[in-house]
Amino acid sequence: MGIRELRVEASKLGIKNYAKLNKADLEAAVNAVSAPKVSANAEPIGQVAGRVVLVSKSDSDQTIGELLGSFSKGEARQVRKLMRAAGMNRFSALPRLVVENRAAKAA
Repeated sequence: MGIRELRVEASKLGIKNYAKLNKADLEAAVNAVSAPKVSANAEPIGQVAGRVVLVSKSDSDQTIGELLGSFSKGEARQVRKLMRAAGMNRFSALPRLVVENRAAKAA
């Protein structure tokens, strides 16, 4: 992936000051933001926007909120529907938690 494609992706992910980063730092920031935290016993419940959604019943409200926050509002709605269909009704009502400085912490 070239620097231009990485900048477009960084823009979509909401990474701040992405234009000032070099290619290596930009790749690290994009990977850190787009890679969700996955628990050991997570199971795939479906696919939304080209991403496989992995959720386990032992996930916390915080991790599910961050997972939902990594999607847009419409995509998060689709993830909630998948959770309801998988019998995880408790998680389907959680709000999205958008983590702002995740790229800054990773870089």
